[in-house]
Amino acid sequence: MSSHDRVLVCRAGALAAVSGAVLGTVVNLAHGDLPEDPREALTRVAESPWWGLLHLGIIVTALLILLAVLGLGQAARGEAARMLALAAGALALPGAAVAVTVTAVDGVATKALAVAWSAGGGQGAFGDAVAVETVQNALFHAEAAFFFGLPVLLLGLATLMPGSGLPRWPGLFAVLGGAGALVVGAAGLAGLELPGLLFNGFAALTTVWALWTGILVWRRTSRTGGSAPA
Repeated sequence: MSSHDRVLVCRAGALAAVSGAVLGTVVNLAHGDLPEDPREALTRVAESPWWGLLHLGIIVTALLILLAVLGLGQAARGEAARMLALAAGALALPGAAVAVTVTAVDGVATKALAVAWSAGGGQGAFGDAVAVETVQNALFHAEAAFFFGLPVLLLGLATLMPGSGLPRWPGLFAVLGGAGALVVGAAGLAGLELPGLLFNGFAALTTVWALWTGILVWRRTSRTGGSAPA
């Protein structure tokens, strides 16, 4: 890849990072956390007129974060930083597929079953909805560990490498947010359910990283056509 093309990819990654951070904040705040009681949760889903649109926004956010990881990784300099950035991008691709799948299931299948149950579908419809939510919960933990977790952690570690070419201080937020999401996701897959608010906190750290890094990389490439400041 030529130097000019690398700068264009970095700028695209920076734009995706900022856009994903902003859009993700808006749609996730609008979505909120569902009640613990399954009947209350299904009632809320059935009554929400924006459920599908919110999940479309979350899918777009996941794709923007994928582009951010791939694009910002091109700003990495030095063998260690580049290897970590390459690993982050490779892992983010299947992770994004899981993220899109789990969001689509929640946005379409859960909505349809919740509406059917609220319309008098009875215990059978309720059981189907709970079963889908169980599958969705399992996929969410995989998403947390292998999309918001490990790839972000690896890209954060890349920023800490000597001469990485990536913004160092924002990278600390990526390390903390990615490591935390990895722990929450892995714990859930192992059968140890951690509070959802814990994941929200780690996701907030990742959002700060994406916004901050995206702005710095955009400014740096605008001025010099080079890599981001370390």
